[in-house]
Amino acid sequence: MNDLHPSSPIRLAVVEDDDLFRALLRTALSAHPRFRVVADYQDPERAEAELPAIAPDVVLLDIDLGLNRKNGVQLGISLRRQLPELGVLLLSHHREPEFLFAVPSELTHGWSYLLKSSVHSLERLERAIEGAAAGLVTMDPELMPLGRQTVVNGVALSERQYQLLHYMAQGHSNKAIAALMHLSLKTVENMVGKLYSDLGLNSADTERHARVEASLLYLREMTR
Repeated sequence: MNDLHPSSPIRLAVVEDDDLFRALLRTALSAHPRFRVVADYQDPERAEAELPAIAPDVVLLDIDLGLNRKNGVQLGISLRRQLPELGVLLLSHHREPEFLFAVPSELTHGWSYLLKSSVHSLERLERAIEGAAAGLVTMDPELMPLGRQTVVNGVALSERQYQLLHYMAQGHSNKAIAALMHLSLKTVENMVGKLYSDLGLNSADTERHARVEASLLYLREMTR
């Protein structure tokens, strides 16, 4: 997992074959005090060759990078094998987060999925980038309507637990969730611990990331 200092800028690279959208992304991200764009590419092959030496913290990848070229998922997997701490943010018109299931299980941490239509929301874009940099798995909230289904991985959750998991999968911190649910931070921390226990996740296991696994369980339930 990346261990970035809160005051350090998150170094970003952008791979997007649409010239206008790539330029807009670079302009918007460069104006953000927390981010620094260190490279941008139209050509995925060039990005694959050059980014390992640049070593950004997060790469933003269009899923569709042109015919007869690697798509964003394939490129992300290749880059992650060379840069194990790299965060990956997939940008797509597709409302199909199942693309993430093509990622090998040992590489699943640090992937975010955001619809291009949501890029106008700087809060969503920032949260997705921050989540990828922190090694989390975060999803566009437009892909995760909060419904009445409360069974995840065969476990019946309370409605409040399901709401908690819903916010976790969007990349919200415990502090942000406390504000959204009108609860104290300590209450949310206790709820998160109980949620992990109920889902059979070991938060003390340093080889696995319980928050990532919880988000992936939620995602699998949403795409059934």
